[in-house]
Amino acid sequence: MRDNYQLTNQSIDVITEKCTQLEQLTLWGCIHLHHLSFDPREKAGVVSSGNLILLNLWGCHSLRDDSATALVGMKNLRSLIVSECHRLTDAFVIALGQNVPQLSHLNLRYCKRLTDTGVNAIAQQMRDLYALDLSFCTKVTVASLFNLLEIRGRTLAELRIQNCRKLDIALNPNGPGDGGDGRMILSALRSLGQECCVSILDLRQCGGQPGQNGDPFVEGMILLNFEQKLPGYFERKARWNTEVERNLVEQCLASVSDYHDRLEEREA
Repeated sequence: MRDNYQLTNQSIDVITEKCTQLEQLTLWGCIHLHHLSFDPREKAGVVSSGNLILLNLWGCHSLRDDSATALVGMKNLRSLIVSECHRLTDAFVIALGQNVPQLSHLNLRYCKRLTDTGVNAIAQQMRDLYALDLSFCTKVTVASLFNLLEIRGRTLAELRIQNCRKLDIALNPNGPGDGGDGRMILSALRSLGQECCVSILDLRQCGGQPGQNGDPFVEGMILLNFEQKLPGYFERKARWNTEVERNLVEQCLASVSDYHDRLEEREA
């Protein structure tokens, strides 16, 4: 339902409440959407619209913080995109961690009201998080990012913090800052050793932008086997460890169990 910008909740609620077998739903650009409403009926404590795996709400500018409570019971939801949902605050992210902690992909790009409080909630609550986009979240500082990497660096593979202007990354003495934030990020990555799963780190257009090879921050990333593909954008080969393996096995077993539950419901 992408870019149906004249639709209101009156019509969107009909889709979300009645189409209970949907696995993917895109409401990108539905600018009059201010809340979420799914089928309220429950069976064995799980909402009947809990088949949803991916929910894309990019550009739903009017979406409110209380929308997160509508996701209770969405046990299969793995990917949530709320980029450019400008009204969302830390309260939304905190409730999200309480209601759908199993998310593996979370895109908060351009959620400029988000602060370290929200990022710390993600670190504490979302143990299966694989990819996180905080680009253009300009209030986020290195303190919460350091905490995030220390707690979730063994499962988090992609971290995108492009254009987070409060960060001072470059260690180049000729730069505008002292690069203290860059040192903290390198320290967090080093502390995890071989257990660190981060393979994509996007720092483009952050404050104190890293330079080319020879910049101390870039050299530190190279020692961690990263390659700078673009100024501020780093990649290395995907990492694997026992925690990631355990999470994947648990998700597969849960999917198989859910599949059998659906078969039994159809037979009944």
